[in-house]
Amino acid sequence: KQQKTLWENRWAVRLMIRKLLPGSGVLSAEVGLPLSKVQAFLKKTDELSQKNGIQTIMFGHIGDGNFHGWAIYELENKK
Repeated sequence: KQQKTLWENRWAVRLMIRKLLPGSGVLSAEVGLPLSKVQAFLKKTDELSQKNGIQTIMFGHIGDGNFHGWAIYELENKK
């Protein structure tokens, strides 16, 4: 039951983003890194997202090196 609730809540976040940002899509990734590499990865992700005008969201259990990354993009953007 707890696992089902967790997945339902995670999906609800994606639906909320679609409602708050109509015309946007979500590209998701599961990321697993050694803890020593997480900070550099997040910094590089931020640099690339700013350079390309893409919003990113990182969430989850980042303290163990495993987390979820989302890139929010405009559906009509052909870049």
